[in-house]
Amino acid sequence: MIHHKDEALKKLCPLTLLTCVADDCMIWRWAPYKGQHVYVADNPTATSERDAGAKPAHCERWEFQPHAQDEPAQWVEPRQGYCGLTTPPGDHQ
Repeated sequence: MIHHKDEALKKLCPLTLLTCVADDCMIWRWAPYKGQHVYVADNPTATSERDAGAKPAHCERWEFQPHAQDEPAQWVEPRQGYCGLTTPPGDHQ
């Protein structure tokens, strides 16, 4: 099952039965990249999240990227991944 990293951190590891460490684990695999969703900040020249303006509710877990060269300040949806011990998503045979 595909998860955002913070969702995986709430799951149990099938090997250790401890909490999953997500992308800190050597078995973690990133899901195929299907494009990233971004939301441009109210202040596109912000260099800190504090200066960016109000963060929209639908971007709660998204990561802030400050203004840099040709890119505006924005929130970016984090990539998703899965435990490498499972069948890769979309590879059900």
